[in-house]
Amino acid sequence: MRRCRHGENNAHPACNPYTGKAGLFTLSAVQNASLYEWDNLIPKAFWRGNDFWFLGVGYKDRKPASAFYLHRVLKEPSLRRRVGLMRAYLNPPGGGERKIGPRTAAVFQSLLDPDLVDAAFFDWGKYTSAEERAKDGELMGADVLERADEEYTARYKYLLDVGGGGGTTFTGTIAKVRPIHWFPYDRVRVVNADP
Repeated sequence: MRRCRHGENNAHPACNPYTGKAGLFTLSAVQNASLYEWDNLIPKAFWRGNDFWFLGVGYKDRKPASAFYLHRVLKEPSLRRRVGLMRAYLNPPGGGERKIGPRTAAVFQSLLDPDLVDAAFFDWGKYTSAEERAKDGELMGADVLERADEEYTARYKYLLDVGGGGGTTFTGTIAKVRPIHWFPYDRVRVVNADP
């Protein structure tokens, strides 16, 4: 995996995948294409992205970024209570409305069930700049400091495409599904569901 570290000025094209300087990842560019055959892929859902709110101001279903929820979970005095609170945020008691956005939900699900989901926040644009938020993300294991490039991401069977401030971008989705020999209705399975 190319090491693109948070906060550094990374000029390498792998650290700036959507600037037009880097082409899309293809199997012909890797040393061992067999690693990317369906049966050899990691059987988990994978996601990395910034800690954005979900949808912008004015949207009925808008959800905040994770800062409040990470801090609230960390204030619990025991691991059992932290786990219980994350579960309650994912599945509100009595079937109430979920207060957390889909990005926070994916990260909480990953923390609760790492064998099923590998999701974490990666701040590649310095959007998560609040010192307390960064400290909480590190303490919880909700943040990673290295960007997962396309070669790394392509090793997973399932890729989550979780919208942020305004949803998600078409180019971002294409970059995620392009690494695999993709044909419609073949290897890539699209699931429209909350984690």
